[in-house]
Amino acid sequence: MAHSETTSASVGYRIVERFDPTRPGWPKYVEWSKLAHLTEVVGLDCSLCPAVVEIDSADDWKHAVHPEILSAVFDDWKYAKARLPREREVRSLQILAVLREPAQDQVRELAPSGFDFIGFDLIEEETCISALNNCGGFDDVFRPDQLNQRGLLSDLTVAKDIRFRLREAHPEEPHADCAVWAVWRQRSA
Repeated sequence: MAHSETTSASVGYRIVERFDPTRPGWPKYVEWSKLAHLTEVVGLDCSLCPAVVEIDSADDWKHAVHPEILSAVFDDWKYAKARLPREREVRSLQILAVLREPAQDQVRELAPSGFDFIGFDLIEEETCISALNNCGGFDDVFRPDQLNQRGLLSDLTVAKDIRFRLREAHPEEPHADCAVWAVWRQRSA
């Protein structure tokens, strides 16, 4: 089933684990993925960067953005920040702002204050897996060097083109049916 490509203007906030060379699984990931140029992974992939906060109350549901697609994305940064587990080491987290199926003007106009644009992720939403940095590569569709140092695409037109070509080249592959997500990261936790 192809995901809707309608534009949504809801920026959401998600707090996830960092995945970088300080993590025990990093060397094996780089060897497997053949993405040796990455300095870290920033994104929405639920196995590489799992959510730190889960939706577990009626208030959480009131603030949920896209709950049927991606859990633990909240509509209000202050609400998401208040849900941050106190026992967590802040340096182990990435605090992201995300926008599903953005238009180019939205990437500029909806950029949250205090966040830097990191790139575009292609997420297969059934399993929350990134087609860019956690599928072993689709070498017939894109090259590893097209990804920035954080495992994302820097250009929206390129992201949409790769998403289209993934669907065309791999119609039976579930991870090829993905949505484009714009990703910003908070400057300091």
